[in-house]
Amino acid sequence: MGVTKRTLLNWERGRHRPTGPAQVLLALIAKRPSLVGELLR
Repeated sequence: MGVTKRTLLNWERGRHRPTGPAQVLLALIAKRPSLVGELLR
């Protein structure tokens, strides 16, 4: 996704929320987890 480990940890810990393209991509993945595998092929 192009985010740093620190950014990801901040999201997971509730310090910050994803915005913009990251928010859209995470919403798509939440709805369709298999999308990750498809995108990485």
